[in-house]
Amino acid sequence: IVRLLVENRASPESEATVDAKLHYYPIHDAVWFNQIKSVKMLLQKKAKVHAENNDKNTALHLAAMLGHDDMVEFLLYERTTFLKMKDGTSKKDGAKRENKLLVTSTNKEGKDALQLAVEKGQFSAFRLNLFTNAQLLDIESGDRAEAFLQVARNCPDAATALLRSEYPDSKHARNFADGIQLDVGNLAPELEVFDAEKYATFLRVKKLCELIEVAPQSAVDLLDMLTAKPKEGNKFHRPLPVRANIPVDQEACRLSCVYITEMEWTWNASETRPPAWQDQLAPPDPKKSQEVMVKVLLLPGVLNCEMVHCLAATKDQRIFTKLVIHALLKHLWQAFRPMFLIDLGHQILANAVICWWIWGSGQVESPKILRCALWGLLASEGVSECFTFVWTLAHGYKRLSLTLLLRWVKR
Repeated sequence: IVRLLVENRASPESEATVDAKLHYYPIHDAVWFNQIKSVKMLLQKKAKVHAENNDKNTALHLAAMLGHDDMVEFLLYERTTFLKMKDGTSKKDGAKRENKLLVTSTNKEGKDALQLAVEKGQFSAFRLNLFTNAQLLDIESGDRAEAFLQVARNCPDAATALLRSEYPDSKHARNFADGIQLDVGNLAPELEVFDAEKYATFLRVKKLCELIEVAPQSAVDLLDMLTAKPKEGNKFHRPLPVRANIPVDQEACRLSCVYITEMEWTWNASETRPPAWQDQLAPPDPKKSQEVMVKVLLLPGVLNCEMVHCLAATKDQRIFTKLVIHALLKHLWQAFRPMFLIDLGHQILANAVICWWIWGSGQVESPKILRCALWGLLASEGVSECFTFVWTLAHGYKRLSLTLLLRWVKR
C-alpha cells in the first residue's frame, strides 16, 4: 500500500492532523506498527528520519518505547544506504553524525531514546547497547559512561547486560524474547582492553558509591572493567613479574597491594634499582614465590570517607567478592592499625583503673589526691568521648552528604 501511494505521488511528508494541528507523519505510523519495509520505502522517497510528532518523538523514540529492537537496529545501523551526502563527506561519517543527533535528541519531556527504552520496560536488556555503541556515542566526551550510569540508576539488571555485550547481536534479542536463559559470561574483552582508561576519566568515586547502593551488580561489573593489567614502561628491561613472594598471613585471601598514583609499571633507564613500591607489591623470591597476576585499579582517589562509609552501609555483599575491595580494606587496616592499637591500649588501661577504683575503694581508704586523679581520669574519658563524637559529626557533615551522615548516626 505504501508503494502504491508513493508511486501515485503521495508525499512521504504528509501530515496527520488533529484539530488542524500536527499529530504525526507517515514514518511514525510505520514505526508504530513495526513495518521495516514501509520505513525503507519512505526513506527512499526522502522522508525525514528526524521528523517529530506532536510529542516531539522521533521514529527512534517510538521504536525505543515500543521495544522494536529490529527497527532501532535498522534506523541506526542499516539506514546508511539511503543517505546522500552533499558536503563531500562519506556515507559512514555522515551516518555517524546523523545517528548521534538521533540518539541524543530529546522529546517534549526531555528524554532521549535510551531513557525511554529503559523506563517503558519493553526493550530487551541485551539490545540496549544499540544506543551506546561506539559508532554512536563518543567515549572521549563521556557520553557512554553517562549512558551506563543512566541505565544503572533506572534499571540495574539492564546495566549488567549493557556492559557485557558490546555489539548488536540479533540472536541475543530473539533468545531473550523467547525466554531462553542466556549465559552472558565475562565482560566483553574489547571493553576491558580499550575502554577502561577512558571510562575511568569520566567516572568518579562518588558514582561508584551510588552504584553500590542502587545497582550492586553494576558496581561489581564496573570494578571488573576498571581493574586492568598495567602498561609496561619497558617490557624488555622491566617486564611485569610472573612470580613473587606473597605473604601467607592474609585475612581473607592471599594478595599484596600498594596505594599510589602510578598506573604503569614504570621503568627509568637512569636508575639501577626498580622503584620501592614495585618490590613491596611483588617481592622477588625464587624459593618461596608463586605465580601472580598484577592488576591496577584505574579509578583515582578510591580510598576516601564516602567509599568506606558506602562499603560499611551496603546490605549487598557481592561487592566484597572483588579482590580490589579486599586490597582496599587491607591497605586501610594497615594504615590505621597503629592508631587503633594505641587507642585500644588506652581504653583498656582507663577501664582497668576505673574498675580497680570501684572494686577497691570500699576496702582500702585511698588518699585524697588519688581520688581526685581518678575522678579527673573519669571526667577526661567523658569529655574525650563527647569531643570525638562532635568532631566525627562535623567532619562527617563536611565530607559526606546529610543523608549519609544521618545513616551513620542511626547505625
